[in-house]
Amino acid sequence: MLSGLYILSTDSFHKIYRQSERNEINKLVDVYAPQQTSESVKTNPAVLQQMEILFSGWGAPVLDEKFLSAAPNLKAVFYGVGSIRGAVTDAFWEHDILITSAYDSTVGIVSLGMIGRRICKLLKPFDLKIIAHDPFVTSELAAGLDAELCPLEEIFQKADVWENTWWMN
Repeated sequence: MLSGLYILSTDSFHKIYRQSERNEINKLVDVYAPQQTSESVKTNPAVLQQMEILFSGWGAPVLDEKFLSAAPNLKAVFYGVGSIRGAVTDAFWEHDILITSAYDSTVGIVSLGMIGRRICKLLKPFDLKIIAHDPFVTSELAAGLDAELCPLEEIFQKADVWENTWWMN
């Protein structure tokens, strides 16, 4: 079984990795220490020695040479939200480490006009749930885009990421 750690802000930990997801991860990965933060691993870098899998998100450590030297067994990073831009460095790309982002995310789209439809098509290859608000679109058209219609308020309540395209159409 692979060894893993959660390293991210405490607030983000419970938002990104709900108990149900952690239960599934625990079936596949030996999470050998409690949730860490960027600061705790700077204070105690030895905790990174056996880590093969990093689960992270908002508040992620910067994956620079110093971090990677302390984590010599790191094979994969699961970044639970959006862009990895703030976490990765040139040093990271020089190592043979897999990285993925937006774990189990919901994307909200306001308006399924030309640009909203294009965004839906571009998102199809990814493991995402798409919710959309557009009072002029039928449920059948939305389903054809793999989107679920919902009230506008739900976009802001349920979506991890949202795109307002109405002004571009």
